[in-house]
Amino acid sequence: MGFERRITQPSKSQSCYYASNPFYQSGYGLPNCTAYAFGRFWEIIGVKPKLSLSNAENWFDYNDGYERGQKAKLGAIICYRKGKAHNSQDGAGHVAVVEDIYPDGSILISESHWKGNIFNTKRLASDYFYNNTLTFQGFIYNPLNFEQKVSKYIIGKTYKTNVILRVRQGIGTDKRIKKFEELTENAKVHAYNSGINAGCLKEGTKVTVLEAVNNGNDIWLHIPSGWVAGYYNGKMYIS
Repeated sequence: MGFERRITQPSKSQSCYYASNPFYQSGYGLPNCTAYAFGRFWEIIGVKPKLSLSNAENWFDYNDGYERGQKAKLGAIICYRKGKAHNSQDGAGHVAVVEDIYPDGSILISESHWKGNIFNTKRLASDYFYNNTLTFQGFIYNPLNFEQKVSKYIIGKTYKTNVILRVRQGIGTDKRIKKFEELTENAKVHAYNSGINAGCLKEGTKVTVLEAVNNGNDIWLHIPSGWVAGYYNGKMYIS
């Protein structure tokens, strides 16, 4: 099953965020982190969640039947406490939803804020640090299993192409394929200069990774000449 990340604000016509959302019904609708996380979890799994209806910091140890853990997974809810859990006098904590996991272990979350932003995304480092007032508790895992190939590519390391590989101007197969003349001088030595494969790197070409980015379940690599698919459609193109 594929995972579609949310990077735009949900519509008011989506009842899981608004009309059918228990936080909305009780007067604590968006903007509110719990209302958003409840609605987003509902949107992903397709049925009303069994999540806590309490403050965010009380979600992680709530008995809702969902698995917990300390490592990010797609569609999971990340939980933070502010002060001591179950003590609203020192803060209510925060919850958000994992939308993407990057090669360096950092994650992209979507969230809402009580009396603040209705919606925004935020990238967190691999230790999941949010700010100095919130303490990471863990993740509430989505019951659906979204497999994602997390990059093992090391920045600065040299790898080898396993196939003839197109070099593109950006991430994705919709981006323009570079011409032979646009490649670096070193790449030109290992690329086809004419015919149907003009501008493509030959199988067995050594490439140095400058950046690795997850694009859905695929991994794209930035090399000196441009962007290439390292892992695509279930196949390892560079290793």
